[in-house]
Amino acid sequence: MDKVVTISDFLTSPKNTNKSKEFVNVKAYFYGTIVLSLFIIILYSYWVAERIRKPLQSITKSLNKMTLGNYGTRS
Repeated sequence: MDKVVTISDFLTSPKNTNKSKEFVNVKAYFYGTIVLSLFIIILYSYWVAERIRKPLQSITKSLNKMTLGNYGTRS
């Protein structure tokens, strides 16, 4: 079974090319997690913005009709 290498293990152990490769893998997983998290955050933000935009458009249309004197307008 593979041993998980932490940053402290890497820094305190003697130089070993195998540990260097494992450290690069740890960095790759770390950066991959960050990129995936940012992607999910961007998708969620877009989804929330779309859910807010549609009701606001309806309210804006109704308010525009009311400013023209049609006070019986409903959203």
